[in-house]
Order: sequence, then C-alpha cells, then structure tokens
Amino acid sequence: MPDPNVVVGKKLNVFPVEVVVRGYITGVTNTAAWTAYQKGERYFCGNVLPEGLKKNQKFEKPIITPTTKSAEHDEQISPEEIVKRKLMTQEQWDYVADKALKLFKRGTRFTDKNGLIPVDTKYEFGYDDKGKIYLIDEINTPDSARFWLKILIKKGLQKEKSRKILIKNS
Repeated sequence: MPDPNVVVGKKLNVFPVEVVVRGYITGVTNTAAWTAYQKGERYFCGNVLPEGLKKNQKFEKPIITPTTKSAEHDEQISPEEIVKRKLMTQEQWDYVADKALKLFKRGTRFTDKNGLIPVDTKYEFGYDDKGKIYLIDEINTPDSARFWLKILIKKGLQKEKSRKILIKNS
C-alpha cells in the first residue's frame, strides 16, 4: 500500500457465481431460501433443508446457496451444477466455499460486537492469469449483506423492520 488513501487494483477474471452464505432461513425474493421452503422445496442450492423450519429461524450452521446470472435475473444453482456447467472447477469451488464460510464466521464475530446479527451475505471471487483466486467486491456491508439489529430482536420487533432501520441510519 503506497498510502492509506490509495487502492491498488488488479485485473481479474470474475467467476460468474455469487456465493451467498445464509445464517437464517428468511427472505421474500424468488431466490430466497424461505420462498423456496414455503413452496415445499427441501433441496435448495445443494442443501437438504429439514422439515419444520420456521421463517427467520437460525440454521444449525450457515449454508451456502450460490447463484449465477441468467438472461433475466439471478438463478439458484447447486455446487454440482456449477462444476457441471464449467463455471468453476471442483477445486475452485471447494476453495471458494471454504473461504466464504470463513469470511462469514469472521464477519459474524465482528458484527456481534457491534450489535448486529448477520443474516446472509454474498461474496464474489475472481482469479488472475496464474489461476490464483481473490476475493473481489465489497463484503459485509448493507449492500452485500442483510443484518438484523440485536436490540430490536431482543425487544421482539419484526426482523424485517430491523433491516429498514439499519439502512436508514447508515
């Protein structure tokens, strides 16, 4: 780093996969885990979801639910399909999945100290001409992640309100 106010960039090839790590089953969009679960899907992006989950329930451990771009919108995809379509090799996927879970765990420790609950977040990765993989794009921000405010959850307020208040105050 030549200076704290300078960013050094590197040209990378971007994997056409967003690695979404979810700590809770929630959401209302077409790619949300809760939306799929409500429709009866129990195999979601390579994850087997148990019966009896409730909206906004914490997963036993975080899950990865990757997406890729289709002609119109984000498309849910399983790790097996990522490799089959040659969007990534198995080795690349294993590496990226491991790093994403570690980043989520680290982000959870940080946000926990600051009164936030990380619900889900996306990570994007790219690689250079030598095949080295890099984390790209912002991480653990209101634009790339969903957070709930602990204080509101303790008071029993709806979790959806928590995100709106967080964004309004950021």
